[in-house]
Amino acid sequence: MGNTLFADETVEIEIIDSVLPKQKFYNTSWFHCDCLADIYNVKVFSDRFFEIFESFAQSAAKNGMNMIFLPAFTPPLDTPIGTERMTVQLVGVEYKNRKYSFDFSLMKRYIDICRRVGIEYFEHNHLFTQWGATSAPKIVATVNGKEKRIFGWDTDATDKKYIDFLHAYIAELAEFLKQEKLEKKILFHISDEPDIKNASGYINAKKELGGCLSKYMCGDAMSEYTFYENKMVDIPIVSIAKLEDFVGRCDDMWCYYTCSSRGKKRTNRLVINSSEVNRIFGVLMYYFKVKGFLHWGFNYYYDMLSHGLFNPSVRPDGYYGRPGASYLVYPELDGTAIQSVRQKVFYDAINDIRALQLLEKLYDRKTVENLIENCFGEITIDTLPESPEIMLSFRNKVNEMIKESI
Repeated sequence: MGNTLFADETVEIEIIDSVLPKQKFYNTSWFHCDCLADIYNVKVFSDRFFEIFESFAQSAAKNGMNMIFLPAFTPPLDTPIGTERMTVQLVGVEYKNRKYSFDFSLMKRYIDICRRVGIEYFEHNHLFTQWGATSAPKIVATVNGKEKRIFGWDTDATDKKYIDFLHAYIAELAEFLKQEKLEKKILFHISDEPDIKNASGYINAKKELGGCLSKYMCGDAMSEYTFYENKMVDIPIVSIAKLEDFVGRCDDMWCYYTCSSRGKKRTNRLVINSSEVNRIFGVLMYYFKVKGFLHWGFNYYYDMLSHGLFNPSVRPDGYYGRPGASYLVYPELDGTAIQSVRQKVFYDAINDIRALQLLEKLYDRKTVENLIENCFGEITIDTLPESPEIMLSFRNKVNEMIKESI
């Protein structure tokens, strides 16, 4: 084999004399540090861990992920009631003389790496458990010189000791965020995916926080318009299936999708989805004025509810038989991240948003909406291009219009 040349090809590329605007669209897929530690069998937050982490974070930033999950405390996600995931806690906590003190040095190391590779925004882990905010997340502290779990499933969400802890923590965190100039670049979560049945738990948990998060972005994945209508959430992160319930009624909505769209004719980025089904996402987000996107799995290599561990290079359907639902990158043996085609195509979709924003600036929004409708017909959240050629033809028309205006 050696240096044998098997084939070559010449491709002509035209560079338009214009620059896309900076990405304003928030894009995050949850980064799971315990999965990274498990798949490579390294200690979480060790030097080797951070070497591997930087490669994965760089892959994320390179492909338009401008926000990353910040596990100040072990995220209370995909954890069966009464059980624990690996401790993943960036904030050091000590309880002494009835007072809490906090060490943010490890969090700063994490943030510095993310900024170095190009990630600008951060989302703090949820402050209460998933699906209803019934309990506190797992939090470990040094008490009388010994490390122990001080909060968890056995801690009611409104327990005074936990609420006092949160107020002490958020006050100290506020100073750290100010020093790091992150006050406008962090998103806080209360609880993931509450519904109407457990809305009271979410409301009570948020009420206990008072106004200590009022100056920050704060939002959660929830899909019932009632939550937003009744001012239970500032930034609703809406399931794509319910997005049209919010269109024209909410000025600050984000969206999310999971693997539940398998077999349905709707944009998604599963392995089984074609690239045009993946890429139409950007057009839809622009058309419906969505400001951000959240997905739950950038590198989730566990099966449902964090049971088992799989290598997606060997078992791409390791999560619930749904290939690509829980990950965008593959773990190389040397600790580097292998980008997926799906990841790159999704970045094309993000750049489509930027191109459409530029086009709107050069013309007007109505002109851009007419272009979208002429290419794809009536636009709903289920709109899909009939072929990859239609998707590429659309982007070519966008490029031509930009070129004609400069």
